[in-house]
Parts: sequence; structure tokens; C-alpha cells
Amino acid sequence: MDLLEKTKNEINHPHDKDFGFIMTRHVNSEKTNNYWNINAKLLNKFYPNKLIIIIDDNSNQKYLKQTFLLKNLLIIQSSYPKRGELLPYIYFLKNKWFEKAVIIHDGVFIHKRFSFEKINYSAISLWHFNNSNTRQHLKNNIRLANYLKYPKFIKYHLLNNNTFNGCFGVQSLISHTFLVHLNNKYKIENLLYAVHTREDRCSLERIIGLLLFLETKIKTSLFGNIFKHPYAFVYKFENYIKDIKHHKIPSHIIKVFTGR
Repeated sequence: MDLLEKTKNEINHPHDKDFGFIMTRHVNSEKTNNYWNINAKLLNKFYPNKLIIIIDDNSNQKYLKQTFLLKNLLIIQSSYPKRGELLPYIYFLKNKWFEKAVIIHDGVFIHKRFSFEKINYSAISLWHFNNSNTRQHLKNNIRLANYLKYPKFIKYHLLNNNTFNGCFGVQSLISHTFLVHLNNKYKIENLLYAVHTREDRCSLERIIGLLLFLETKIKTSLFGNIFKHPYAFVYKFENYIKDIKHHKIPSHIIKVFTGR
């Protein structure tokens, strides 16, 4: 059976279709259940007419609880556990909910409206990391490349291209048309057979970063190099809650870091 056979999901609620949000969710504790709840409420506050799609990846039902009611929300229980950051691309590929998708983690909190509708790129990373980090997990990066069309071409660039950057967290702004093109050319849907572990998802950051660069030639990202953010990799949810209480957050777009 085709792995993509059951990915068709539709929503009838009226919404602006220029862009919307697709959020990956994995809840494994009471604390992490707060992430998507806060995230969705903030998105609804600043983008009330935009559709919010949540792709749940193997959450623990014991902790999963919705603390609000939104009409512009669609929650999809993924049929492909542990595919993580790959899931928004797979589901968006088969469901044109809007023209462009802002693909984010559940642990991202937007505190000021960013005009995504003014971004003219067909695809761009939200954050990136430099090419010096793209050679990490190299053996596994090569393994993932073998699942795609033109694997020799992709592996050549993984090994020799010093220009492309990684797509941090595989988070991006991407048009449906561009994603279909990417799949038609490289068959990224085949990565459903390859991505199963945390290391695989790290390799996915490098693979998607390379493909975005090869097809757009864009080297940068909307919000910059993640390693240059002073809170990167050390800012926890507890820090975020403390800063909220003191009305002092380090950025209008926050990413908290949790090993899951």
C-alpha cells in the first residue's frame, strides 16, 4: 500500500488561503502539552483568519489536552510515527490548504505579527545554520540521499558544496507549487521510508537545506543563523514562562529547546 494513501484531509471552515501554519506536535509530558496550546493561541491572536494545521506525531494520550477552542484549527493524527519534521511536507504535499505554509515546531511562540504574506520567495528556511555544520551526520545524510531521485547528484553536493546552509528544524515558508515541484523532481515523499530516529531528523535538516538551495539559490533565512541567537539551544520552556511573567522576552519569535 502506498504510504501516502491516507493523507487527504480537508476542512470546510472559511479562512484566508494566501498562507497558513502547519505545526508539528509531540506531547510526552504535562509541560510539553503547554507548547502547542500556547503556540496555537498566539497564532490565532495575531493571525485570526489563518488556518492552523497541527500534525501530531505519536503524542502520549495520557498528557494530551486541549485548553482552548478555535474554529480555524485542524488537528491530524499522523499515520507515520516518528517522522517528526518531515510530516508537514508530506501532508501539505497532498493537501493544498493554502498557497504557502509556514512550517513550525510546537515549541515556537510568535509574540508579534510578522508579515509572511509579503515574502515573495517560493521557499525559504525560517532559521538556518552554516555550511560548516552541514557535514555532521554525513554517513546518515548520504543514506537519506539514496532514497531520493538523482542520489549521485545530491550526494556530490552534500560532499562538495560549501555554499548551502542547513534548514534548522526543517522549519520553512514554502509554497505548495514549489513543494510539488520538489517532490516531482527529487521524490522527497520517499523519505517516509528513511526517517525514523532523531539522527534521521538531523540529517533531514541538511537534505532539505540542500534541496532548497539547489532550487532557489537562497543562502539565508527569514530569522537568521540560529547559532547567532543568544538564547539558542539553552533557552528552556521554564525560561520562557519566567520571562513572560516579567514581561521581558528575548525576541518576538521564540524557540524553546527541549530534547524529545
